[in-house]
Amino acid sequence: GPASHRARFAFECLAAMAKAIGAGRVGLRLNPGNTYNDTSDEDSAATHAGLMRQAATLGLAYLHVMRAPPELGFDAFALAREHFGPRLILNDSFDGASAEEALEEGHGAAVSFARHFIGNPDLVRRLRDGIGLALFDRRTLYTPGPAGYTDYPSA
Repeated sequence: GPASHRARFAFECLAAMAKAIGAGRVGLRLNPGNTYNDTSDEDSAATHAGLMRQAATLGLAYLHVMRAPPELGFDAFALAREHFGPRLILNDSFDGASAEEALEEGHGAAVSFARHFIGNPDLVRRLRDGIGLALFDRRTLYTPGPAGYTDYPSA
């Protein structure tokens, strides 16, 4: 069906949470165009834009948006600014310099580093001191045990 139908369940959940605890305590994370966990959508930009427009009416605390794969031909951050507004947390493949640049250029209000924290338990110090980031091992992301969490080199 149309994008509005594809986004309806998510919007209804957001509205219920906002009503129960206040919209300022509710955030939404979206990954337009990404196919994690076998998700797919023939027109991801339209579906996500529709959901973003609906979510914007609720006054949510933020939208946490992941960068879209370049081959899709759209900028998920620009899509989010246009359809949700400025309360954006940007995510995916940022380092200290690119995060600072994105914020200075007004692309979002904050940047999340997610996986970089796993590979760099000392991420804050590395960013502050301009130290390069250790690579994380995709095979160990969000898996049980210490591999990938405590065996990275320290700077």
